[in-house]
Amino acid sequence: MKRLILVFLSFVAVFGGLFSGIANARSTDPEIRMLSSKIVEGLAGKHIKRIAVVDFVDMQHHSTELGKYLAEQLSVEIVNSEEVKVVDRANIRSILLEHNLSVEGLINPENAREFGKISGADAILTGTIVNLDTDLELTLKLISVESAQIVTAAKASFRNSPEFQKLSTRLALPERESSRKREHERGESRQEIDGIAVKELGDLRVALKSARVIAGGYDSQQIQLVFDLVDMNTKDDLLVAAVRVYNNGQMLLKTQVVDSIGQAWELARVSGLSEIKGNQDTPTGESLMQNVLYGRHMTGGEVTYRLSDRPWWGAFSEVTSEQSKSVTMLFQKPGQDAYVKKVGDSLQFECELIVGKGTAEKPGNCIFGTLVFDRVKLAE
Repeated sequence: MKRLILVFLSFVAVFGGLFSGIANARSTDPEIRMLSSKIVEGLAGKHIKRIAVVDFVDMQHHSTELGKYLAEQLSVEIVNSEEVKVVDRANIRSILLEHNLSVEGLINPENAREFGKISGADAILTGTIVNLDTDLELTLKLISVESAQIVTAAKASFRNSPEFQKLSTRLALPERESSRKREHERGESRQEIDGIAVKELGDLRVALKSARVIAGGYDSQQIQLVFDLVDMNTKDDLLVAAVRVYNNGQMLLKTQVVDSIGQAWELARVSGLSEIKGNQDTPTGESLMQNVLYGRHMTGGEVTYRLSDRPWWGAFSEVTSEQSKSVTMLFQKPGQDAYVKKVGDSLQFECELIVGKGTAEKPGNCIFGTLVFDRVKLAE
């Protein structure tokens, strides 16, 4: 009898999970069909014959397993409509790998055109997933590879679930990462990475090595964060810079720490990482990136619009291919709060970065993203 009960419980555990997965997949079917119909209807008269559906990303521009799953489902639905041809997603991954491109990098018009020529796609379907706790919101944009203009767009909400939550927190494993693992198994040399937490932004991998409270000046306390920036590209060096934007009359570095008791800490000093800034017309990291791509690098002094309507100042730090670069950041509490001894036992860190290739004077293939490390334990 006991053996029969154990067998029954095993059956429930295995097939219960399977049925749960099937239920979640079916729960997205109406929304996926609706999104497919809207995208196809939006193609009417646009002369778009073939599209590529790339992995969808989260608000930090990271490709997650959930984004990969939803992109697969939508790709199949569009194929079944028989209204437009769809590039096989396995071929998309191969093209990105072979030509050293990333999903994030396709927002660059030059990269998008190159991808279109190689894949035969007339447009790229991108998606952004926003986690709203009980719901997930997916926004789609179909972008012409020739003009970089949005051809059509659509939006839908899905009911969230524990399974979707897990998928949304797992970064999708890029094909190049699988390749690196195989090479490592064969004993080939690779840059080894460890740390408290690791995040990726395109070809840049950021490893948080340590987070601790240290003594500051005049009996104050500081939080010290140490990172390793690693260029995972086997061919090209990377250019990396922190973002400083114009906000409420001030040029603010878009880097912050908030500890677990809600105290905000401001950046006091950084070593190993350069920064770039724009002017009052660049209030966001995305707008500053456009200046970097299409504007003029100013080496000093003020500039009038007669010289350039897209100026940017500062410098990029260079990270050599398959090598690491150490970065240290010190944070302090602002004003009188600097002498308050109480510190939370963990923190959330955010930093906006622009990552590119090329030369420091003329960066290219730039991507913008927000680096987030959450619930990081503090050592003393």
